Amino acid sequence: ADLSGAALFGADLTDAILRNADLSSARLNYADLSGANLSSATFIDADLSSATMTGAQFCNSVMPDGTTLSSGC
Repeated sequence: ADLSGAALFGADLTDAILRNADLSSARLNYADLSGANLSSATFIDADLSSATMTGAQFCNSVMPDGTTLSSGC
């Protein structure tokens, strides 16, 4: 899914399946991503400040700073 630049401020994305999603430059401040599957998602330049990510699965996910997170693989 192409969600690049999306305004998802405070969105409830609990348990969402966002595998391979492009969330580049998305505004995810205060979003709830608890339990979400974020495998191979791209977050380049996304704003994740104050987002809740408890139990979220990151496997080969590209984070806002360009590093690849592989927890949950």
